[in-house]
Amino acid sequence: MLFCLRLVLGAGESVAYPSYSKILAGNFREQQRGFANAAVDAGSKIGPAIGVTVGGLLMGRLGWRVLFLGIGGASLQWLIPWHIWAPKDQALVREEMGKVPSLAEICSKRSAWGTFLGLF
Repeated sequence: MLFCLRLVLGAGESVAYPSYSKILAGNFREQQRGFANAAVDAGSKIGPAIGVTVGGLLMGRLGWRVLFLGIGGASLQWLIPWHIWAPKDQALVREEMGKVPSLAEICSKRSAWGTFLGLF
């Protein structure tokens, strides 16, 4: 069961980098995209490293409940600056791209499974 759930998590995470690329392409000039992409990539590597270190120290000192509530509270606090500074309607204009592929169509692609397994 753990294996299957981790595979599903990998499938969900597989959309992260293409989504970041779409957001960066729609909101940054070409000259700024390299730095913006590097910041996203660095954050995706440094964040878990700091989180494991600080989380382990907090859990060892205060227990898992404090860490659980702290992470939940910090996640909700992020909504405030995101709501203030998030791009409004610029990159969110929907383009006519035809029909959206179904989950079955996505799962039938070999490249999708490569991404799922790579992130797994």
